[in-house]
Amino acid sequence: MSGLFCIFISIYCLKPINAWWTLFVRDVGLSLTMAGLLGLIIDLSYRKHLFRDAFEASIGYILPEELKGEMEWIYESNIICTKSNYNCTLEKIDDNLCFLFVACQRTLLNVSKRPEKIEPKLEIDEWLYKKEGLQSEIISFGYKKGDKNWSMDKVTKPIKDRRSLTIISKKIDLNPNEEIVVCFEFRETKRQNDSHYQIFSYPTIDPIVTTAAFDGIDIEVGFGYRKFVEKIDNNVYRLKGTLLPYQILVIRWWNKKDHTEWLNNPN
Repeated sequence: MSGLFCIFISIYCLKPINAWWTLFVRDVGLSLTMAGLLGLIIDLSYRKHLFRDAFEASIGYILPEELKGEMEWIYESNIICTKSNYNCTLEKIDDNLCFLFVACQRTLLNVSKRPEKIEPKLEIDEWLYKKEGLQSEIISFGYKKGDKNWSMDKVTKPIKDRRSLTIISKKIDLNPNEEIVVCFEFRETKRQNDSHYQIFSYPTIDPIVTTAAFDGIDIEVGFGYRKFVEKIDNNVYRLKGTLLPYQILVIRWWNKKDHTEWLNNPN
């Protein structure tokens, strides 16, 4: 403030404007203003690094060596999924097989103070059934960012990689506090006594899973998490917490009749 005051005095109060005393007061004001700005920048940077150093020192002191890297990895998560709706539907094919249809919508938010690049990706399994029409299929994949939309078209072909189909969008710039909505649908052929596993690349807050099945099938949902899943409706499940990257979502189903026979079999 004193620097700005000196500049104000030199411009509006001291005459003549080119006199040595006027220029001296102006230069003092400029020096004080620059010093204040540099001090503010250094202070903010110092506080940021001090906080980080204090955090790293504390986890380094508390945690065993094997967990330090994992905590730092979590601490550096800059993209968080704030909304995740995962819909799973089973449709009967015959007495042994069924189609698994999945539709998902995820909202990803940049919680850091700098731009981040993300690369939405979907990978599904191929189960190598010989009969036509039983192969896995990515039905749709795309995202919405503000007023911009992108979705796969007939020209965009998933990549065959080992035993899976993979589709990747181009890299997207996400500014601080900016979000993107990623949507996808796919189909796999499964058995009537089977399970489906899904992992996400970003921390996911309170993920919701909705299930639907044909008659004679029971379904349950679980997460690889320290808390149990919460059933909020007959076919709606929610994990109250944050699912970390690569912690697994598991959807398990079985034929009720086969299950009862198995339970009643003494052998």
